[in-house]
Amino acid sequence: MKGLVRCCALALAACLALAGCAPALPPQPTLDELLAEVNAEHQAVHQPRVDESQYLREAPDEESVARFTEGERTDFDPDAEVTAVTDRWLWRYLGQLPPENQCIMNVFTGVYTVPDAWIENDRVLIVLTGKWTASSAEMFVDQAHNVENVLFIGENTCGAQVTSAETNLQLPNSKCFVVMGSGRFHVPQDWDYFEELRGFYPDLWVPAGEAEELAVKLMENLGAVQAEGEAASPAA
Repeated sequence: MKGLVRCCALALAACLALAGCAPALPPQPTLDELLAEVNAEHQAVHQPRVDESQYLREAPDEESVARFTEGERTDFDPDAEVTAVTDRWLWRYLGQLPPENQCIMNVFTGVYTVPDAWIENDRVLIVLTGKWTASSAEMFVDQAHNVENVLFIGENTCGAQVTSAETNLQLPNSKCFVVMGSGRFHVPQDWDYFEELRGFYPDLWVPAGEAEELAVKLMENLGAVQAEGEAASPAA
């Protein structure tokens, strides 16, 4: 909750700055101070540990496990093996796939997790979120929490992570195909990090429709980008 209050205060300041007002608010943090605070909050999120024996009759075979440890393989080919657009984008941006902060219970391969990791990144990555950020896009948000210098700006995400919808089954009599989930995405619901139907909180809460404009204005005010028609600042 403390993080959300901070987010609202900074978001209000950004909105007022955009409107040209000069509110009597505490001094705004520098970009480095803002990133340090956000990085500390993101690093505090750890992957949950699940007792696999509760869900499995036997351990998943080695081939199945290998499918979900791409980041540890030297022969990993993202163009051939990564099908999600969000994963491909992260791979090309970072050169590796950040892990999720959730464990996934798959009906075919069992429970699998990947080791926690914090990915160093010397560029500022701004991720805009809103109520239509759902499902695979929320997996992107989850993974991006393990990347340094990422700012989430906008509204809460949708909160649609409980299961996937990726398996096609043909019914034996009607021959109709049914699409169903093949697993469960587990994030402890007592965390303040994510909640089904509530989603992920942004770092800076602003109306989603204004998030892009306000994010640019915030970076200009912090000296991270050059405003149109202005000379570049030493911090840019």
